[in-house]
Amino acid sequence: INHLAHANGFNPSPRVVQAIQAASVRYSIDSLTLTAIGILETGLGKHNHHRVNSNGTVDTGIFQINTVNQAYCIEYNLESTEGSAFCAAKLLHKIKVHHPVDKHADARYHSNTPSHKEIYYSKLTRVLTMNGGVQ
Repeated sequence: INHLAHANGFNPSPRVVQAIQAASVRYSIDSLTLTAIGILETGLGKHNHHRVNSNGTVDTGIFQINTVNQAYCIEYNLESTEGSAFCAAKLLHKIKVHHPVDKHADARYHSNTPSHKEIYYSKLTRVLTMNGGVQ
């Protein structure tokens, strides 16, 4: 996690690293994929804020959980580092279960729209390859 973050120019706090590790284990999600999503969404908290989208929804927390998905993660405080990481891992797990043969399933975290999904997948790949090719 730290290596990938540093390779992409970020220095996550121990709390962020621990949250990603715990969430990855809890939901059987690759910790590097979850880290890459955190990098893309907010720079692992460096640019953490509420983002209002053009459709009126709001993204919250380090992993920018959209209001559309907040009810799915009602047990988590999305304002907290841990809650955001656990919700993101839970959503990724759900995506992988529902789309087991989609090799770009991780990009569904951002969008199910094919063109948006492909762009996000390219960004994820770029972040992950900054890890020296280790995934």
